[in-house]
Amino acid sequence: MNVYCTQKGGIMMHKKLAIKATRVEIESVMKRPFVYPKLHNSNSLIDGSEETLLPVVVMQAPEEITFAIWGFLPKDFHDDWSDFQEVFQTLHMTINDLENNVMANEAFRNERCLIIVTGFFIYHMHKGSLYPYYVYAENQKPFCLAGLYSVLQDGFITTTMLTTDSENSMKKIQNIETQMPIPIGPQLYNSWLADDIELDELKHILNSTDQVTLKAHPIAKDFFKNKIMYEGSLDPVYYEDIPTW
Repeated sequence: MNVYCTQKGGIMMHKKLAIKATRVEIESVMKRPFVYPKLHNSNSLIDGSEETLLPVVVMQAPEEITFAIWGFLPKDFHDDWSDFQEVFQTLHMTINDLENNVMANEAFRNERCLIIVTGFFIYHMHKGSLYPYYVYAENQKPFCLAGLYSVLQDGFITTTMLTTDSENSMKKIQNIETQMPIPIGPQLYNSWLADDIELDELKHILNSTDQVTLKAHPIAKDFFKNKIMYEGSLDPVYYEDIPTW
């Protein structure tokens, strides 16, 4: 059984997220306050290739929103975040890692979290070109993804999002990557964060990928060139002969 996560070298498509919502909008949807509200910035593009923070709700403090460094680290890790990510990718873990990975298995049992986003990105390959799609909640409000976290010895929190096999419309679009993040609906927030929940119920939550009604549309291919998104960068751009949601 592996102690750490997948070594770099495979396809890692889920390394960008969107959190384009104000603090007030997030707190209204989540019905919880931010512990450190001044740390929140509305951002069309969160790039996990650089050390960055994500808003999360963790099991040890389920009544508040805090921040975690995106990219799971072992609790006793002392070196730089970039050193670990250079060898292992821990921006996301598949549900298969929960069985095969000691670090993921322990966190799944004791340190689950909700990662708050307004969207994520998937990709379609057509005639040698890659097309980005923006995936978001149908009501266009913030929603949550299933995540795990660790608390380092200095008190900082790190997190990873869980992924599972893509289904339905998502699968039709993704033709080079077969994994998708796992949305958690509001009706299951408390269950996902509960410390007395059975493992079978947790697995049922992870297998229920329709908890949030999602939509998606292709966006401008400038997405691949810009680390800072411009106004309208998440707007639909339709191309010939590529699938729609």
